[in-house]
Amino acid sequence: MGLSRIGHLATGHEFDLPETFRTNVALVPKLNSPKYVYGMALWVAAELGFDIPTDTAQSNDSVVENRKHWKAFRAQDLGLILIGCVEQARRGSWPMGIDGS
Repeated sequence: MGLSRIGHLATGHEFDLPETFRTNVALVPKLNSPKYVYGMALWVAAELGFDIPTDTAQSNDSVVENRKHWKAFRAQDLGLILIGCVEQARRGSWPMGIDGS
């Protein structure tokens, strides 16, 4: 989430913020990340105006739509997933599948 606050620094410095985001968010489903990380990825993407890589978006949809696992969500998981979805809605884009398509 810290990257969303330094977006204005992306130009003129030796790091590539879009590439850093893409590289790291692509690792979320591969690293068996905690559920709240999916919400953080949505939130950061909305804040920075970046798209979520397809594999991560599909994995996110799977986490959110699998009702069997809802009872195992911690408050942090649910809160960050909801915040991420709200921020995506404000941006005008939804992760694939969440809007019912």
